Amino acid sequence: MGLTRLQSRCQMDINMQNANDALLKAIEEDALAESARLVKEAVDAASAIIGEAEAEVAAEREERLGALYQGFERRRASAVNNARIRVNAIKLMARREVVEGVLSGLLTEVGRMPDADYTALLTRLFKELERAWKESSASEPRVLAGAREAGLLAKAGIAAEIDPAVSLGAVFKSKDGRLRFENTMHSRIEKAGSVLVMELNRHIFG
Repeated sequence: MGLTRLQSRCQMDINMQNANDALLKAIEEDALAESARLVKEAVDAASAIIGEAEAEVAAEREERLGALYQGFERRRASAVNNARIRVNAIKLMARREVVEGVLSGLLTEVGRMPDADYTALLTRLFKELERAWKESSASEPRVLAGAREAGLLAKAGIAAEIDPAVSLGAVFKSKDGRLRFENTMHSRIEKAGSVLVMELNRHIFG
């Protein structure tokens, strides 16, 4: 009877130990599973953070590249516009030099006209000047002309004072110096101004 109880007690201890072992194993397995889950969550979270960081870096890189490209395009467009402006300015300067050369050549050729032709031109310029003067003043003007022009006008019966500053025409000036009329080839070209330049441009450059 006593042996049976002892055996029963031993069996109970064995069963309890087995139950404890099973519980410990279950707890250990749960702990391992929980640890694996936590590790996986941590890895997933790290992967998400890394992915977001890579996406932000890529977006920032694209934004910087876009800004650099836009800046380059602005600088390129500015350089092209500046180059076009410079080219147009050079063209205009070249055209102006050509036109001015033509006008200068024209004045030179006028000065080289034979006396008879030049006297006829000077007389016409003088008559135009005389009519304009009479419409504006009743006083007698001083007639000024260059040395050659004064000599040719004198031969045509027109008295003129020699003034080295006057060429290719004549100047009427009041005795008090307040009124001055000029009719020279220089003044006529200046009066023609832009119209003459435009016509020369059209004929020279088409």
